[in-house]
Amino acid sequence: MEFIGILIFLIVIISPLSAVFSLIVYWATKNEETKKVAMRVLNGSVIAFVIGFGSCVALLNS
Repeated sequence: MEFIGILIFLIVIISPLSAVFSLIVYWATKNEETKKVAMRVLNGSVIAFVIGFGSCVALLNS
């Protein structure tokens, strides 16, 4: 159980960093294909953060 909690905590830490990096790439590039990939990574990072944060809250309340 502790291993899963640590793994979820790492997801919550890493996903915003990935989101910020992909947002910087999205703003900095002029290539449309790269912008599409950066936006996909950004969306995935936000989804991972929301799921991970919700899981952390659920683990803390249990």
